[in-house]
Amino acid sequence: VSPKQTRSTFIACLFSFFKRSFSFTFYENENMIIWKLALIFSASLHLINSNPQLVNNGQLEFINGGWCMNDEGIAHYNSIIDQMTVGLVRLNETFGPAAFPRIGWQIDPFGHSSEQASLFAQMGMDAQFFARLDFRDKENRWDNKEMETIWKPSNSLVASYVIR
Repeated sequence: VSPKQTRSTFIACLFSFFKRSFSFTFYENENMIIWKLALIFSASLHLINSNPQLVNNGQLEFINGGWCMNDEGIAHYNSIIDQMTVGLVRLNETFGPAAFPRIGWQIDPFGHSSEQASLFAQMGMDAQFFARLDFRDKENRWDNKEMETIWKPSNSLVASYVIR
């Protein structure tokens, strides 16, 4: 993505990638394609970090926004809040409030929890995408045309804590 490519959008989910300094010594004995991809990725991050207006132009969008993508099944809510806070604060410091994510992104969690959806909703996110759905559940949802769902975290929480 560059300022000249106004029709392109780059979507990123983990803010920690934007603060890494890359060293390519690891790739010297590996496949050259991996090295080239890492080099391209590093150059892309430099371009993005040096052009915060990409967010305001809609060319760069953040989803999740945390420092990392936490597991859901066994993570304590304090740990989830801490890692999200670190990522969201640094995201705001780097790109401003326009970069605040609207979509939760959990593609590699181990387990799912109602707490995760509740926390995303309380953080102001409108939706959540997740993977690692049990194959029987997925087949059932596919057959019944019910792939989308409304995640209601708890009956004791107010309706604003529901994520769609």
